[in-house]
Amino acid sequence: MSGVVFLGVENMPMKNHIIATGTGTDTSPSCCPVCGEWLRGEFTSCDDCLAAHHNDCWEYNQGCGVHDCRAGLPKPVAVGANGSLSWLYAATAVCVVGTLSASLALLAPLRTPQAEVKPAAAQATIVVKRSDRDRRVVYYGGTPSLVTYGNLGNMYARSGEYGLAIACYEKVTSLDPNFSFGFFNLGNLYHKNGQNEAAARSYLKALELDPSLTEAYCNLGIVCQRQGHYDRAVAYFKKALDIDPKYAGTYYSHLGEIAYEQGDGESAIDAFARAIREDSSLAVPKNNLAYLYAERGTDLMEAMLLVDEALMAESENPFFLDTKGWIYYKQGDYTRAEEYLERAHNRAPEDMEIRGHLVEVWAKLLS
Repeated sequence: MSGVVFLGVENMPMKNHIIATGTGTDTSPSCCPVCGEWLRGEFTSCDDCLAAHHNDCWEYNQGCGVHDCRAGLPKPVAVGANGSLSWLYAATAVCVVGTLSASLALLAPLRTPQAEVKPAAAQATIVVKRSDRDRRVVYYGGTPSLVTYGNLGNMYARSGEYGLAIACYEKVTSLDPNFSFGFFNLGNLYHKNGQNEAAARSYLKALELDPSLTEAYCNLGIVCQRQGHYDRAVAYFKKALDIDPKYAGTYYSHLGEIAYEQGDGESAIDAFARAIREDSSLAVPKNNLAYLYAERGTDLMEAMLLVDEALMAESENPFFLDTKGWIYYKQGDYTRAEEYLERAHNRAPEDMEIRGHLVEVWAKLLS
């Protein structure tokens, strides 16, 4: 029913290669003076000479890369006796955005591991670290690079051009078949493009490369949930719960959805209540628990408190408005029920469940 809101992979953040902020927008073909590659999308411009740089190149260089413009140019790379370049090491931070929850989330805000960038002239390989585990993440210093294709894919994803974004991330994973983040993002894009089987394969590959990638377990669970493979979905959510209990509220919310879809209302109520106890900031399980109380016709005062808290987070969410209207209906206040159900219907006119609730209210008002 419409009152129960389902989370989705669309709430799972992607993992980006560079900082997604800048001081300008690329309007003409130009090369970054640090790496020598063509500028695409957002960039940082030097206040003194106006030269445009990739945001990550500016960070690596600690300023402008134009000769004699300002200090801070990188030191030459040491060359060993055999003439090969030495390995460089840099730290990367992975920002977990979104609550994986009622807001867990794909493509919504983007995630940014920051990788240091090597000048193109040196043509070196960068090795970075994710948290405390060493792994190769980004090659940079020549065309093609994971950064180039990854950033282009992120740009297409933000604009909703998932087919093009998929092509970019397929290139990313072909350049480095050991890049777990690349397969994770590719899985997100496949799901957004309606290719659930391909999404599942990508998530499984990401987990093969990095068994600690909790987000991949969660999104794989969501894909299985959407396909009706409930046993597998439950197993994946419980695995995510074991690995990272920080997001227990999100996982219990998903488990509640599965119980609801299977017709087990009591288990769904228990799971949504547990989700709220684990993370009181989540609006979706509050709405869902309120709706189930309304359906049973019990705990209506508690249901109203819960849905009001959900509406404080998302005041125009049509499903939350529908839940509040349905609670008023169960309380016999048909005028207030009509008010909220009409607001819900205006925001989601194609939703048949909201429409059905409104019809039931009109029938009461006309009787």
